[in-house]
Amino acid sequence: MSFKERLKSARERLGWTQQTLAYKSGVSERTIASYESGMGSTKSSIVSKLATALGVNENSLYFDATLGDGSFPPNVESCEAIEAWKNRATIAEEKLQILRDKLLQALAESAVQYPNKKE
Repeated sequence: MSFKERLKSARERLGWTQQTLAYKSGVSERTIASYESGMGSTKSSIVSKLATALGVNENSLYFDATLGDGSFPPNVESCEAIEAWKNRATIAEEKLQILRDKLLQALAESAVQYPNKKE
């Protein structure tokens, strides 16, 4: 499932229109339509607003999560790696490479622990 499909699915699960999501998130209806059509490039600040309004973890919009509630698999190390990655501008280059490796490893482990369910 792609980002646009996960976004639309999360919105429709709540019975919301794009207009409702726009109102609740503070993101323009045009941007939401663009994201759902796959035409717009995503910005993390906007995805964060959408995820908050939808009541989901923003990672569950980016990645296929197989937990029943659609949330990103709970893994403390991967959560710490994601937070550190968001703050990467303040990290020295050698530490940044270590962080990249940890994040990729955590994502790979999550994919193994929680394989995509095909229905």
